[in-house]
Amino acid sequence: MMRTMGRETLSRLGLVLGVLVYAGCQDLDVANPNAPDRDRALTQPASVESLLASSWRAVWDRAHWAATAAYPLPTLGDEMTATYSNNANLELSSEPRMPFDNTSTSASHTVARIAWLDFNEMLAAGNDVLAVIERGLVVETNDGTGLKDNTERARTFAKFMQGLGLGYLGLAFDRAYIADEHTDLENLPDYSPYPEVVAAGIEKLEEAAALAEANDFTLPNTWILGVTVSNEELARIAHSYIARFLVYAARNPAERAAVDWDAVIEHVDAGITADHGVVMSSNVSSYYLLRAQSATALPARADYRLIGPADISGRYQQWIQAPPEQSNRFDIVTPDRRITGPGGPQTDGKYFRYMPTDVGFDATRGTYHLSAYQWYRLGGRYNSGPAAIMSVDEMRLLKAEAYLRKGMLQEAADLINVTRVTNGELPPVTADGVPESADCVPRTDEGACGSLLDALHYERMIELTGLDAMRAWLDRRGFGTLTPGTFLHFPVPASELEIVGIPIYTFGGIGREGSAE
Repeated sequence: MMRTMGRETLSRLGLVLGVLVYAGCQDLDVANPNAPDRDRALTQPASVESLLASSWRAVWDRAHWAATAAYPLPTLGDEMTATYSNNANLELSSEPRMPFDNTSTSASHTVARIAWLDFNEMLAAGNDVLAVIERGLVVETNDGTGLKDNTERARTFAKFMQGLGLGYLGLAFDRAYIADEHTDLENLPDYSPYPEVVAAGIEKLEEAAALAEANDFTLPNTWILGVTVSNEELARIAHSYIARFLVYAARNPAERAAVDWDAVIEHVDAGITADHGVVMSSNVSSYYLLRAQSATALPARADYRLIGPADISGRYQQWIQAPPEQSNRFDIVTPDRRITGPGGPQTDGKYFRYMPTDVGFDATRGTYHLSAYQWYRLGGRYNSGPAAIMSVDEMRLLKAEAYLRKGMLQEAADLINVTRVTNGELPPVTADGVPESADCVPRTDEGACGSLLDALHYERMIELTGLDAMRAWLDRRGFGTLTPGTFLHFPVPASELEIVGIPIYTFGGIGREGSAE
């Protein structure tokens, strides 16, 4: 069945042209006065490049900047904890988990709606640029040394944005439209389920990587926020995103086990060799990092589900097994030097610092939200210097999981030990898992020394904190460690469903469809 869609639907869907000012408009329900006329943008090479350059900003927004991502998603994924209610944070992270409120007037709906718009806008930018190139537009622009034919650069980056848009839609939502430069926007097909959407995104990223490898160009540092990227680097970034999408798309442990792990290894090996991110400035700051590292303004701290498995005192097992209303902050005793220093539980570790008070938290909203530790790996820096959104450690630990799933246990252990031993100053794990000892880390919820899979999961959570606001939520669902009742993916936003005439639906809540068990 084909669904006819009018201009209002297309605009809302995000399949529009325009040079978007994300930082000023994206999280506000206002029109963008800077969007140029569609026809003019389609025929001006400089405007086409500006559209591509501005489209990447949505990646930063969903990873770090936008309040609708940085406020609620790290707490939804039990990476951070906080008691502020802004942007549905308290609603989405409180226990027992409730169904996601997908009514179009709710705060939680806004979280889904903005993500839907951003990811579709990324897709739309790629689609529109590829369409005008196919119609014969030569993207000839001045890079400072005179006019140059940058058509292949534009084509490659447009494919890259298609892949990111589709891939993220498949990661975050249960279904979405699959559209490219050949799609008739007035007659979009029905939504496709998330496995097909992710697969379509991976296909576009593979095309982008092949184009990047075949052409010589450099992306200006205005495209990816302060970072100049060569064609070889862009190809590697595309391969690393494919590895991410293959792993993080899984909604439960069964789907995670069924991932094509050979493909994961292939793309990790072809992927980044240095951390990929942005250069922050006064105009490119990170709400996520600010809330993770601030002592006052809407602070977030480390959730005990993140750092608790490192505790050897038994307090974590008491905390996690107690009803939420009986849980409170406690001091962690651990040999993991990333969490505490050698001076004991009230000293600062390499990545986390001890917070003696609960300033910025409201205990009346649930003492289980309180934590004595705050992620502080960047030393409070949130608007200057480099900020990674994808790291070589992430890729190494994705490869470690691939080895583990393939039965190559010692190879997996060797990769886990790279950061476990050097950064955590912990004894190495072996093919049999965490060595039995009185101070073993990590421990299970029952207090036993962890398996090799437990060690991998723990290492990913600790080392990749602060990398991406969505990552912990996406990764935990595949490991099966989300708080029970947490929704596994967003529904299509009600504002979209109301226009196309589909009944509003949702996920989440204890024992309900689309929820963590």
